[in-house]
Amino acid sequence: MLDKMPTEEEWNEWLHHPCTNRLRLWADKSREELKDEWAEGHFSAAFDMEMAVKNAGATGACSIYKEIVTLDYQQIVIGAADEEQVRTDPVGAGSTS
Repeated sequence: MLDKMPTEEEWNEWLHHPCTNRLRLWADKSREELKDEWAEGHFSAAFDMEMAVKNAGATGACSIYKEIVTLDYQQIVIGAADEEQVRTDPVGAGSTS
């Protein structure tokens, strides 16, 4: 659970941080490498089920890499609505017990 929802300004600072840039570059490169491996037939197999499993794994990984590269602030804000509770004050603040 988050202690507080980051502001859009905080999100933009994080988005332009060198570590974030490196993470997104890595995800983009990893996705491209999987696509190249698929094009080269690396996910082919002698049995249909084996090939389906290999392709499903690669497709899932590509989807996650794409999410990392394209994640934006609105997705973070919308995702917070699905959480049970997002605290905006420190734990115990405002407690009278």
